[in-house]
Amino acid sequence: MSDRREAAFAFERATEYEAGVDYLIGNDFVLRATGYLKDLSGITTSGIAVGAQGGTFTNLDFGRVQGLEVRLEGRLDARRRFELGYVLQEAVGVVSSAFDSTPAGGDTTTRHELPLQFDRRHSIDLNLYWQLPAGFRIALGGTAGSGYPVPGAAERRLPWSVALAGRLVREWQWAGRRVRVMVEGRKLLNRDNLEEARAGGGARP
Repeated sequence: MSDRREAAFAFERATEYEAGVDYLIGNDFVLRATGYLKDLSGITTSGIAVGAQGGTFTNLDFGRVQGLEVRLEGRLDARRRFELGYVLQEAVGVVSSAFDSTPAGGDTTTRHELPLQFDRRHSIDLNLYWQLPAGFRIALGGTAGSGYPVPGAAERRLPWSVALAGRLVREWQWAGRRVRVMVEGRKLLNRDNLEEARAGGGARP
């Protein structure tokens, strides 16, 4: 019998509850806070052993996603503004089996609460905008997030991932029409982020 823990990988229905508040700080800044709860049902997991050929899948399990998002938006001056956000989240699923479905007697009766594969606990984003002379505009966007759970080893998580992107836009009038030229750069930090890994080895950057 394998002791490899499996996390749920799909759900069929979600019901979301959300509440938030905005607080204006002076004339140029606003602080937003939003709490949310999502009930997930019809989660598909492995769980029922069927004969000597292995197991089948069920969609009778359930889960929840709960979190808090805080954002600060504002203008530094007439030409510059920013957005800064942080999310604290937990996503767990209650599955009917913590083990692989095997004819050797996998545990198919006890329910276990495990992190869902998209459970990213911490997320941070920062966006900056500049209006430059001569019709130029610059936008920079950065994101950072804690690692996802490792499928098959719920107690382990991948390392944090970080990304930075930028965009330069130039607009002008030509022959009575608005013309726009845009140059965009992605993955400016040239960083390899580990997006997927399994307990038995193998990874996808």
